[in-house]
Amino acid sequence: HSNEPYRNPANETNEIERARLENLKSKGQNALSLFKDMCTHLEDENYKKKVSSKWLDGSNRYVRNYLWAEIKRKDKTNLSSSISVFAEKEDDKIRFRLSLEIRGEDSNKDDYIRHNRFLDYLNVAEEDFEYFGTRNKDISLEDLSKESIKEYIQEVKERKANKIQIGKTIDYEYVKNHSTDDVINIMKDTVNKLKKYYEIAVQEGEEVDINTTKNNNSPKNIILYGPPGTGKTYNVCNKALEIIDYEKYKDIINDPTKR
Repeated sequence: HSNEPYRNPANETNEIERARLENLKSKGQNALSLFKDMCTHLEDENYKKKVSSKWLDGSNRYVRNYLWAEIKRKDKTNLSSSISVFAEKEDDKIRFRLSLEIRGEDSNKDDYIRHNRFLDYLNVAEEDFEYFGTRNKDISLEDLSKESIKEYIQEVKERKANKIQIGKTIDYEYVKNHSTDDVINIMKDTVNKLKKYYEIAVQEGEEVDINTTKNNNSPKNIILYGPPGTGKTYNVCNKALEIIDYEKYKDIINDPTKR
């Protein structure tokens, strides 16, 4: 229903049209509720979500083409940097997108300088991130080679461009053909990878302490519950490895054939 026109059903005299609008409202509210529930899976004791969009656009006259939530450290909510989660329709692409983001409307020059310091620690060749943004107003970064991405990153560092987003997309076809656990696990894995760079992006002051960017924020006391055969033992092994040293054991966590 992206960009579909909407108005208050209470003001509609035509019964058929009022029923359509009420159905659209119900679907929009339900989608937003499900999106909030999904993002709850990406929280922990140190990182909390804030859903930053309604199901309608700013005019309340059209269905929004994306839903947006920000995952932030509880002690860094004042900063405009976040690990952002989108459910979006981009051109003909329907997908989830998770990325390291900075709010443009809430950010000044100093915010961008602080946020973009993560680029000094980003190895494009080794990381398997996707890159998001627009270059020269009409060229999507998603269509560029890694060499071109490196050139664009240099432009950002030299302040010839505002920002670049790193992250991952999960398209609708994948979601339809995989289990909820599969999708959530990919999202959690992506959030964990992004935390390393988010921690750099939210460090205030002149110097960056790279030793503080290692993710040791996973809660240690976790209860996994469910009927037999739902993967509790399997998942608790992954969680233990993640807590001990995610970077060291990520190949085992992400590839069951290496277990």
